[in-house]
Amino acid sequence: MAFLALAAASPVAATPMKPGAGTSADRHAAEAANVRQHHDAPMHGEVTLFVGSSSIRLWDVARSFPAIGTVNRGFGGATVGDVLYQYDRVVAGVRPSAVIVYVGENDVALGEPSEVVAIGVLKLLARLHTDMPHARIAYLSMKPTPQRWEL
Repeated sequence: MAFLALAAASPVAATPMKPGAGTSADRHAAEAANVRQHHDAPMHGEVTLFVGSSSIRLWDVARSFPAIGTVNRGFGGATVGDVLYQYDRVVAGVRPSAVIVYVGENDVALGEPSEVVAIGVLKLLARLHTDMPHARIAYLSMKPTPQRWEL
């Protein structure tokens, strides 16, 4: 829980995360609304929620984890600010036993300072923890990709 306190205490945390730089605030509205209609499992109980950017959206989580119920709420190009902005559309109604989060890579690609990205991720994790206090929550670290190696 120390990381949640760190997020709340940071001066950067007072600055709201904005949706992806140079885009309209509601740029993902259609995809966020659409993603809620595609799920393979019940929305409560022994279900794992996957949320984040296209690395989540393009992952066939139901095939990768056939023994558990999965709900995939990733959307392409999402930044931490986008996930926070679309949170009520994307996460609302799901009461999972576990949450897997992958987001932040697009923020880095857009030039966000690593401290801002880290604080945004901590804000997202804190909100998930507040809304789903009994769920296990895991953050998948950003992966190196050839297209973004210099970052």
